[in-house]
Amino acid sequence: MSADVVFCPTKNHLKQIKNWLIAEHHKTGEGFYCNWNIIESSYKREELCCITSNNVAIGFAAWGRNEPIAHLDIVEVHPDLRRKGFGKTLVEGCFNHFRNLGLLVVDLECQPPTSEPVWRCLGFYDFPEFERFSSNYSDSVNLYRPLITHLEANTQSEAIEVVELWDKEPYPARDLEPVWTWSILRQENTQKLISPIIHPCDPNWRMRWRKENKVLQDEKVKRFSKDSKNWNRYITMTEL
Repeated sequence: MSADVVFCPTKNHLKQIKNWLIAEHHKTGEGFYCNWNIIESSYKREELCCITSNNVAIGFAAWGRNEPIAHLDIVEVHPDLRRKGFGKTLVEGCFNHFRNLGLLVVDLECQPPTSEPVWRCLGFYDFPEFERFSSNYSDSVNLYRPLITHLEANTQSEAIEVVELWDKEPYPARDLEPVWTWSILRQENTQKLISPIIHPCDPNWRMRWRKENKVLQDEKVKRFSKDSKNWNRYITMTEL
């Protein structure tokens, strides 16, 4: 059974999705028909994609964006066609679409909670534990996935030039070792990083830029650079 991922679904596709969501809700009391307003709103924003077979919608993904971040709100495949690979095809198609839009990272809340192993198999990671997320999402699992090749954190504090991050504000972190360290490598004759730093953060965490033994900057994340005003949930550093 062949399938295509469609990023401009028609009103007929939307109607097909609605019909099988209603049928699922009546039969099992489950599914996402209870969130139809979210699905319809995504369609109107042109942020709904679906997977089709013979031009019939058999699954969909409702999403939103706060550049450079995409958020998957709802992903579902027709109940009769699950565990056949269509969900993976749909989500990987979404990843490619997000990359084409210039987005750098995608996140989601695992609902239902039983979906967590599926998302981990698709390359999603845990958010670091910190108060702002744990207080807002105490009963849910939130995961994220960088969409492009990015600089991995390491422990090479002896590298010539590094960016360091703590999971605390500057004063409580003053005598602590950084939790994450990135060794900086730039494209030749530019300030652009060979690979960007993409990492969840709290805007009040301590962040330091150091070259050898000289500290070039030591600030809260939200004050670190001209781009950091956009670093509400993630550091997305492409140049330094």
